[in-house]
Amino acid sequence: MSLRIAIIGAGLGGLATALALQKFGFRATVYERAPVFAPLGAGLTMCSNANRVLRHLGLTEILARDGVTQEQQYRDSRSGAVLRSFDRANDIRKYGAPYYKIHRGELQTEMARLVAKNDDQAIRLGAPLVGIRQEGEVVNMKFAGGHTATADLVIGADGIKSMVRDSLFDAAPPVFTGYVAWRALVPTAGLSEDYLVSALTAGTNKMINRYLVSAGKLINVVCFARKTGWQVDDWSTKSDLDEILEEFGDFDPNTMDTLRLINANEVYKWALHTRLPQEHWVSGRVALLGDAIHPMLPFMGQGAAMAIEDGMILARCLSAMPRFEEAFAT
Repeated sequence: MSLRIAIIGAGLGGLATALALQKFGFRATVYERAPVFAPLGAGLTMCSNANRVLRHLGLTEILARDGVTQEQQYRDSRSGAVLRSFDRANDIRKYGAPYYKIHRGELQTEMARLVAKNDDQAIRLGAPLVGIRQEGEVVNMKFAGGHTATADLVIGADGIKSMVRDSLFDAAPPVFTGYVAWRALVPTAGLSEDYLVSALTAGTNKMINRYLVSAGKLINVVCFARKTGWQVDDWSTKSDLDEILEEFGDFDPNTMDTLRLINANEVYKWALHTRLPQEHWVSGRVALLGDAIHPMLPFMGQGAAMAIEDGMILARCLSAMPRFEEAFAT
């Protein structure tokens, strides 16, 4: 297809959009601010609705190899008692695709590899967007370092701190939700079965979620608490393990023992933010998707899934409709 389509951001939403567009014969260029792809981040939930899309886009192998499907338990924070459990192996029969927990960085790296395999010029790393302007029938983009580019359509998939959204839609800053999160990864080698569960342990205004990722080689641990006074939203901010142990010190012994396995030098902390809802996702030749337009708190495990679905639906609309205005509106 002849449309020049630029995607700002090579997160899961941006890469899913690129893969979907490539499936339909479009050529898309993805601009990513990071200079390299690295397996950063932590675990995330890939529910059946997301996996239906990912399998269609060619990710079946990595999902089956590195994703983990476990019984999911909900536990009381004081006693550790199992309040309820879900057999996630049933999800493939119920919803037509499996349920996985997977390492975000591993999935992102594989998606980027597939995009580049389809088009070795598709991904431009080290390209932070610093300006965007619509002029007539094109969109002009300016990147740090003075590089410029032009596209017929631009997809803003650049996350909750979206430069595209701030420039063309709404410059109001992200809003702190009142929750702070900590994350860490724990190697499973040598651990007993007691630690290898998938358990969401909930207390008052606090919870800890833990589950296996990376084909069972790692436990992803993420802790949430309602707090005030700290609102840094950078995922790379280091934290102190003692802070977690103090914050969640009244949790049950098994959960606390799991926390003590964390490497004190590999704990990260961030404040959860959101953006106010917007009525419009489209401005002329520019559309937003994923966290750039509808960020979600992680408690439903659907933020990444919705961004992936956005990319698939957008590509389907552009393929099915002769005019981009109709596709964007749809």
